Amino acid sequence: MTTVERLYQEAKALPLDDLRRLIEMLSQVELSEPAMTEEEFQIHLMNEGIISELPKPLAEREEEDLRPIQVKGQPLSEMIIEERR
Repeated sequence: MTTVERLYQEAKALPLDDLRRLIEMLSQVELSEPAMTEEEFQIHLMNEGIISELPKPLAEREEEDLRPIQVKGQPLSEMIIEERR
């Protein structure tokens, strides 16, 4: 039996008032983990094999990197409008 299962069984055996008090105390426990920074997240993605290299910071990117890609066909906005008709 795991610790959580054992604690659950013990909690079920508590008198109702004690159980309510326990629930109130547990609801006040902060469960949030410290958030990752953007750089830590990118390193995590790279370590997991999701990305192959870290992207350059936006301030270091050249103007060429920020130009829109030219594609053939109808603009996406027009396609969406037609789909909604």
